[in-house]
Amino acid sequence: MLPPDLSVRPHGIIAISSWPKTCSGKEAKDHKGVRESMNTYETMYILRPDLGEEQTDQIINKYQSMLQEQGAQDIQTQHRGKRRLAYEINDYREGVYIQMNYEAPGAAIAIMERDMRLTEDIIRYLTLRNEPIAEPEAAASV
Repeated sequence: MLPPDLSVRPHGIIAISSWPKTCSGKEAKDHKGVRESMNTYETMYILRPDLGEEQTDQIINKYQSMLQEQGAQDIQTQHRGKRRLAYEINDYREGVYIQMNYEAPGAAIAIMERDMRLTEDIIRYLTLRNEPIAEPEAAASV
């Protein structure tokens, strides 16, 4: 049983209802008003190869705007082009690769991935949270 000021949110994230006044790092408010820190993410998704250029641009804009509505910042999108897949996925041997790098609260990822899972135009997707790079410690003198 959790203390009264803690609650379990989707994906096992624990939310603290009594958030301190000062917090380090960037913050955003999710749909319930609870502050959530911003993390850096990278999402790579593969579109069906038979989509036209206009349809591809519409899908890219759809996910960019979806992330912006959820509070994402610094969205960078790279169109990697059509490439051969390592193995056949849903009877496709090729796919159009799209990469997005952005800062967003964790709740935004769940909403976007749910939509990607239900869309037939996306044959694969993967989202990774980028860990901040630690500065190398000074070499110990002998």
